[in-house]
Amino acid sequence: MACVNLTLELALLCGVIALAASSLVLSEHAFAWLPAIPGAAWARLVHLAASYWTFVLAFLHSGMHLQEAFGKLSCNTAAKWAGRALFALGLCYGVYSFATLGIWSYMTLQARFAFIDPDAAATALQYAAMAAALAGCGHYLACGLRRLRK
Repeated sequence: MACVNLTLELALLCGVIALAASSLVLSEHAFAWLPAIPGAAWARLVHLAASYWTFVLAFLHSGMHLQEAFGKLSCNTAAKWAGRALFALGLCYGVYSFATLGIWSYMTLQARFAFIDPDAAATALQYAAMAAALAGCGHYLACGLRRLRK
């Protein structure tokens, strides 16, 4: 479990560093006091891919720590089954949203720019479902790793 957690945290750190580095190149206003750094074309691609990878890794990471955050609720059977039902709904809609929004094409740089639907409420719901699905998958991954360790 520690090895998987460390790998996930290092990948998340790489994503955050890639986001910070690419934002320095892309931002012409916030970092106007910096000398011009060439390479906005590569920085856009790195920023696009890193933002989606960081999204996925962050929610997997948070899911791996759900046991510590909500451990007391696991004693309540109703809360446990309500959480599982919400996870099942979020997983179904999250996987559907992941596919329809084409997130994998952004993560693998098959798409050169991100299209965000102007209907902000629907898009936010899709991303929330993906976050719930990823966190749930991270939680069940951690549970499986704990069982393997025992």
